[in-house]
Amino acid sequence: MVIFITSKDAYHEMKGTIATLQHAVWCAGGVLTEEQTNKLYKAGVELSVLDYEVDMAKEAELQEALETIRVHHPDQEIMLGRNKKA
Repeated sequence: MVIFITSKDAYHEMKGTIATLQHAVWCAGGVLTEEQTNKLYKAGVELSVLDYEVDMAKEAELQEALETIRVHHPDQEIMLGRNKKA
């Protein structure tokens, strides 16, 4: 499973799951501060940060981001939140 974080609320919702270090994490640009990003890297999180923001209300933006993640993690489920699958 891959966790895709698109907002600060989604980050806080998935923080506990991220801390298990069992899942790759992708994050839209502008969600995490540099300090938060560095803390996750230091904790051992497999973190990738997109260089652009993703507006969940814009389907094309979301699909572009999901396709990028799928290229790197084929055949893995992508979670957009605790109970939201892509």
